[in-house]
Amino acid sequence: MITTNSKKFYNIIKKIRNLGSDKKFMHNYVGLNSRLDSIQALVLNRKIKNLDNLNKKRQKIAKIYLKKIINKKITKLNYSKNCVFHQYVILTKKRNKLINLFKKNKIQYGLHYPKTIYQLSALKKYFGNQKLKNSEIIANNGISIPIDPNLKKNEINKIIKVINNL
Repeated sequence: MITTNSKKFYNIIKKIRNLGSDKKFMHNYVGLNSRLDSIQALVLNRKIKNLDNLNKKRQKIAKIYLKKIINKKITKLNYSKNCVFHQYVILTKKRNKLINLFKKNKIQYGLHYPKTIYQLSALKKYFGNQKLKNSEIIANNGISIPIDPNLKKNEINKIIKVINNL
């Protein structure tokens, strides 16, 4: 817990507790993810008992994606053997078109890395003019597709169909 009567200090601390940001993807400081409250802790204590099962379901969905997404406009990332897929990111140079198809078909998606880490103002000074090719490819072409362990078979098939028809 931090207390202060300085508005300036308050605004800085508020950003630091949220990964250095007070606006999504605008990081001015190196920060933390410090937003867990008592109710969230209680829920997580209950959910952790089912974690292995949920992770296995995510892995099963990922295997289906790996096998059934066959569009040449899509690049699937090479995930580690024991990955539990907090996210399932694919790459496409047709990302805006895919986003529009997802919206039309009411499929959720995420842009988890729309900027490279060296483009964030909080970290620019550490990278200078360095360019990291793979980071830029993911920032410009990456899109996270649904990997929720509660997805139904018909929902997974719909996601695959939309991606394959891009």
